[in-house]
Amino acid sequence: MVNSKELVVVYVGSLVDASYIKGLLEEAEIKVFLQDEIIGTAIPWVDNAPAGVKVVVAKEDAERAKSIVQDSLDQNKQK
Repeated sequence: MVNSKELVVVYVGSLVDASYIKGLLEEAEIKVFLQDEIIGTAIPWVDNAPAGVKVVVAKEDAERAKSIVQDSLDQNKQK
């Protein structure tokens, strides 16, 4: 089991967006889970706010995960 102090939030957003990011990270073979899914479902319009759904990874995967998240966000901005 991973200590909660060794976990890093790499993205916060809607349930749909967080689920998409989770899938990208899983494809890269990064262990990931979603936190606060209920609030993200109850208040889906909250995006990138503390009340959103959090995508969480282990500390040792954080830099790689953040890079993947940023690449995805950059690609979506270009569209």
